[in-house]
Amino acid sequence: MTNIQRKMIERLGLSETDFAVTQPTEAEKTISALKARLAKTDYQAIKYAEGWLTDEEYAPIKAQRQVWRDEINRLAALADESTPDKETNSPAMADTEQGTEEGCTE
Repeated sequence: MTNIQRKMIERLGLSETDFAVTQPTEAEKTISALKARLAKTDYQAIKYAEGWLTDEEYAPIKAQRQVWRDEINRLAALADESTPDKETNSPAMADTEQGTEEGCTE
Protein backbone atom coordinates (compact mmCIF):
# COMPACT_ATOMS: atom_id res chain seq x y z
CA MET A 1 0.00 0.00 0.00
CA THR A 2 1.35 3.40 -0.91
CA ASN A 3 1.73 6.33 1.48
CA ILE A 4 -1.00 8.21 -0.39
CA GLN A 5 -3.38 5.29 0.09
CA ARG A 6 -2.51 5.09 3.78
CA LYS A 7 -3.16 8.81 4.24
CA MET A 8 -6.52 8.59 2.47
CA ILE A 9 -7.53 5.62 4.61
CA GLU A 10 -6.47 7.50 7.73
CA ARG A 11 -8.49 10.58 6.73
CA LEU A 12 -11.57 8.42 6.24
CA GLY A 13 -11.16 7.06 9.74
CA LEU A 14 -10.48 3.56 8.51
CA SER A 15 -7.64 1.13 8.98
CA GLU A 16 -5.64 -0.90 6.51
CA THR A 17 -7.35 -4.04 7.75
CA ASP A 18 -10.64 -2.72 6.34
CA PHE A 19 -9.10 -3.28 2.92
CA ALA A 20 -7.27 -6.51 3.56
CA VAL A 21 -7.74 -9.14 0.89
CA THR A 22 -8.57 -12.48 2.41
CA GLN A 23 -8.30 -15.87 0.83
CA PRO A 24 -11.51 -17.89 0.58
CA THR A 25 -11.95 -20.62 3.17
CA GLU A 26 -12.32 -24.26 2.19
CA ALA A 27 -16.05 -23.96 2.90
CA GLU A 28 -16.31 -20.93 0.59
CA LYS A 29 -14.43 -22.81 -2.13
CA THR A 30 -16.73 -25.79 -1.75
CA ILE A 31 -19.82 -23.59 -1.84
CA SER A 32 -18.57 -21.95 -5.04
CA ALA A 33 -17.92 -25.34 -6.63
CA LEU A 34 -21.38 -26.60 -5.66
CA LYS A 35 -23.03 -23.46 -7.02
CA ALA A 36 -21.12 -24.00 -10.27
CA ARG A 37 -22.49 -27.56 -10.44
CA LEU A 38 -26.00 -26.24 -9.91
CA ALA A 39 -25.47 -23.68 -12.68
CA LYS A 40 -24.24 -26.40 -15.04
CA THR A 41 -27.46 -28.36 -14.53
CA ASP A 42 -29.82 -25.39 -14.76
CA TYR A 43 -30.49 -26.16 -18.41
CA GLN A 44 -31.77 -29.62 -17.44
CA ALA A 45 -34.14 -28.08 -14.89
CA ILE A 46 -35.40 -25.74 -17.59
CA LYS A 47 -35.81 -28.61 -20.05
CA TYR A 48 -37.85 -30.45 -17.41
CA ALA A 49 -39.97 -27.37 -16.67
CA GLU A 50 -40.66 -26.99 -20.40
CA GLY A 51 -41.64 -30.63 -20.73
CA TRP A 52 -38.57 -31.87 -22.64
CA LEU A 53 -37.57 -34.29 -19.87
CA THR A 54 -39.88 -36.80 -18.19
CA ASP A 55 -40.22 -37.15 -14.43
CA GLU A 56 -38.14 -40.34 -14.65
CA GLU A 57 -35.38 -38.62 -16.63
CA TYR A 58 -35.22 -35.62 -14.33
CA ALA A 59 -35.59 -37.43 -10.97
CA PRO A 60 -31.86 -38.27 -10.49
CA ILE A 61 -30.82 -34.77 -11.57
CA LYS A 62 -33.33 -33.21 -9.18
CA ALA A 63 -32.15 -35.41 -6.32
CA GLN A 64 -28.49 -34.55 -6.94
CA ARG A 65 -29.27 -30.83 -7.13
CA GLN A 66 -31.04 -31.09 -3.76
CA VAL A 67 -27.99 -32.79 -2.24
CA TRP A 68 -25.83 -29.92 -3.48
CA ARG A 69 -28.24 -27.29 -2.12
CA ASP A 70 -28.38 -29.05 1.25
CA GLU A 71 -24.58 -29.07 1.44
CA ILE A 72 -24.40 -25.38 0.48
CA ASN A 73 -26.88 -24.53 3.24
CA ARG A 74 -25.01 -26.69 5.78
CA LEU A 75 -21.66 -25.07 4.98
CA ALA A 76 -23.17 -21.58 5.00
CA ALA A 77 -24.74 -22.22 8.41
CA LEU A 78 -21.39 -23.44 9.78
CA ALA A 79 -19.66 -20.36 8.38
CA ASP A 80 -22.29 -18.10 9.97
CA GLU A 81 -21.78 -19.78 13.34
CA SER A 82 -18.00 -19.42 13.22
CA THR A 83 -17.94 -15.82 11.97
CA PRO A 84 -18.23 -13.19 14.69
CA ASP A 85 -20.59 -10.33 13.98
CA LYS A 86 -18.72 -7.37 12.58
CA GLU A 87 -19.85 -3.83 13.01
CA THR A 88 -18.39 -1.31 10.67
CA ASN A 89 -16.98 1.99 11.83
CA SER A 90 -16.65 3.09 8.25
CA PRO A 91 -18.35 6.41 7.47
CA ALA A 92 -18.65 5.25 3.87
CA MET A 93 -20.68 2.21 4.96
CA ALA A 94 -22.79 3.96 7.58
CA ASP A 95 -25.69 4.73 5.24
CA THR A 96 -25.79 1.42 3.40
CA GLU A 97 -27.80 -1.62 4.32
CA GLN A 98 -25.81 -4.77 4.70
CA GLY A 99 -27.93 -7.63 3.40
CA THR A 100 -27.42 -11.30 4.06
CA GLU A 101 -27.39 -13.96 1.46
CA GLU A 102 -30.35 -16.25 1.80
CA GLY A 103 -29.98 -19.97 1.84
CA CYS A 104 -29.77 -21.73 -1.45
CA THR A 105 -33.18 -23.08 -2.45
CA GLU A 106 -34.82 -23.93 -5.70
